This record gives sequence, structure tokens and C-alpha cells, in this order.
Amino acid sequence: GLTAAWLLACEPISMIYAGKLLSETLFTTCVASACWFLACYASMQRWRELIAAAIAVSVAAYVRPIAYFLPCCVALTLIAIGWRQASDRKRLSLQAVTFVGLSMVLLVPWQIRNWLEAKYAGFSAITDVNLYYYEALSVLSEQQGLDATQRDRALVEAGETDLSNHLRQHPEQADWPVARRYRFLRQQASEIIRAHPLAW
Repeated sequence: GLTAAWLLACEPISMIYAGKLLSETLFTTCVASACWFLACYASMQRWRELIAAAIAVSVAAYVRPIAYFLPCCVALTLIAIGWRQASDRKRLSLQAVTFVGLSMVLLVPWQIRNWLEAKYAGFSAITDVNLYYYEALSVLSEQQGLDATQRDRALVEAGETDLSNHLRQHPEQADWPVARRYRFLRQQASEIIRAHPLAW
């Protein structure tokens, strides 16, 4: 198994397309590492494991933005699980706050960079894209009775894979800054989902 892993790691096509092939693997590795460090922290209550877990969770968020919310979830879980067992609840609370704080210290600079460069306040625009094209438009497709193939075709026509298709649907946005387009996607998606919460 180890030989196979080394052969795959050194195989040229995997290295060339690492960005396409290995992001899921990297994300899983980061989350698994965070879980490992948290398990070590739970048994030994040492700061270094907690700090390592915070770093692993932050790296995971850079790979897949969904992990952006993990620090708060992990901290609340630590408090919920450890509250009864902890002899020093003040220390437990301090460690949970430190975990969230360190994670945010590693994540917030990217948001600041997004704001300075593009006037986009979010961590990643993929959340707006997914909310619009996969959540909101799926609700509309469901209401229109489209099957999977028709829904996929509708996504392409709406501009999910091609900006020119999106601009054909919304020509007024041709001169808009990119950040404003993403805000539009989020606003439209939120309105559709709010109007049809059960379908969503």
C-alpha cells in the first residue's frame, strides 16, 4: 500500500493536475488532522494539540470554504461535551475561545484582502455561486417539474459555467464589478429560498 501511494504521488499526470484531482483529498486530510488533534486534546488537555487543530481547521477552510464555520461548531462541541467533566470550566472556556480566535486570525486576513482587492466582504464567492445556481435554481427547477438533464441544461443557460450566458440573461450587469454580481446572486438566491422554504 505504501509503495502504491508513493507511485501515485510521483506519477506525472497526478502532479500536473494536482489542483483538479487532490483538493478533496487535501480537505479530507485537513479535517481528519483536526479531528486527530482534537482527540489528542480531549485526552491530554494540552494547548499544543488545540492550537494544531485550529491551524488544521483554518487550512481546511482555505481548501473548501464550508470549513469556515467549523471553528465555532468545534468550540461549542468542546464546551458541550467537556462542561460536565471539566474540573476547570474557566480553562475550558478560555481554550474554546482561543481555538476560535486563532482560527479566525488565520482566516480573516483573506476576507480583508477580498474587501481591499474586490470590495467583496465574504471569504469565498463560491458560496454565492452555489447558493444561486445549486440551491435557488434547483428550487425553481423543482417547481417547473424539470428532470435532472433539463435542470443541468437550465443551469448552463443561466450562466453556471459560462459568464456570457449569465450576461445574456442579465445584460445590465455587463459593466458591474465582479463583487456586485456575486452580491446579486446571493440576493436573488435568498429571495427565491425565502419565498419557497419547503421546496428548498
